[in-house]
Amino acid sequence: RERADLHGQVADAIETLYADALDEHVVELAYHYDRTDDADKAISYLLRAGEKLRRDYAGDSAIAHFQRALERLDEFEPDAGNPGHQPQRQRFDALKGLGQTYYGHSDLENAEGVLSKALELGRQLELPPTEQVRLIAWLGEILFWRSDSETMRRLVEEGFALLPSGEASVE
Repeated sequence: RERADLHGQVADAIETLYADALDEHVVELAYHYDRTDDADKAISYLLRAGEKLRRDYAGDSAIAHFQRALERLDEFEPDAGNPGHQPQRQRFDALKGLGQTYYGHSDLENAEGVLSKALELGRQLELPPTEQVRLIAWLGEILFWRSDSETMRRLVEEGFALLPSGEASVE
């Protein structure tokens, strides 16, 4: 209990000292908050750290952060007093980041499985069509490299159907 409190104090101090440059400290914040009972901040910083590490090509570390965020989400008990917490949207973000990281590691099998879960969750959450189409594009790329042209064709048709009439871009 005392150790968790100390991690919380360190994380709070980092947030205060580096309020103008938090993006540079998300990995440290994820580490410390993950060792506290503050699930909201732990999950938030684990996702931000995972995304930063993915962009920095630190794939193994990014995978570990996204997986840990999913574990914390599995443990999370929804709090009626915290309406701002969106565990399903965070689960979507973790799955998307994890899938993209697997793709960057040329682990197409895991990438396909995780991104497929993200797409299904995105449909359930009724995310904007452009977000769903971006995932479809990632999956299409994976299916291309896996030589699954029939599934790729079906998925691409589904993606085009989501776009507004005459629009062929999700920029």
